[in-house]
Amino acid sequence: MARIPGPVDWGLLVLRLVLGGSFVLHGAQKLFGAFGGPGIEAFAQSVVKLGLPGPPAFWAYLAAGSEFCGGLAVLLGVLRSSAPRRSPSR
Repeated sequence: MARIPGPVDWGLLVLRLVLGGSFVLHGAQKLFGAFGGPGIEAFAQSVVKLGLPGPPAFWAYLAAGSEFCGGLAVLLGVLRSSAPRRSPSR
């Protein structure tokens, strides 16, 4: 018997789309300068102000890339359980 999606399922879908989309867009601003963003060079300059050890470009690419790719993963539902849910047997 197929399970009919309820309001909680639709709410989780909307939440996943909004959060994943906002992470992707914010990461794209940092990585590519899209949507009026600063781009990776300006973001690397702001990383310098944090005083992290090592090259600031490395940390800038790591932060922006993880935000962009993590947003894609949330948007696509990568860690979503694909196994069918069973109702408890009686």
